[in-house]
Amino acid sequence: MFPVIGEVVIRNVVVEESCELTSGADGAILVGYIGSAETTGKLKGSILFENCEVSGKIVSNYIPIGGYTSAYGPVGGLIGFTCRADYVNITIRDCTVNGTIDGQTIVGAAIGNVQSLTSLKFEGKKLLLRC
Repeated sequence: MFPVIGEVVIRNVVVEESCELTSGADGAILVGYIGSAETTGKLKGSILFENCEVSGKIVSNYIPIGGYTSAYGPVGGLIGFTCRADYVNITIRDCTVNGTIDGQTIVGAAIGNVQSLTSLKFEGKKLLLRC
């Protein structure tokens, strides 16, 4: 059985420029992580980001441990990381990202890293990315 999130709508959210965030792994100005917490689980559902405006700054200070030498810590403006979300549909509609996104290896203006999703759609009249 898959963990179910149902239908999630994130609408008309504004994050102001004065916002400064620091994260380890999986950081974003709006949503850091989308996925199942269980390694055997696969999240199921849909998420709509609509008419969201995020500004500010997100910085990853991820430090590798346990003998790993490469940095990870994906960061993004709207979403940091998706994993174990094989049955999730994400739609980003009419959103604006206007900020500073500072990571070590995996950085994206809208999304830092996508490892699994059913679908990712960008819709609407605008998707403005200024980073």
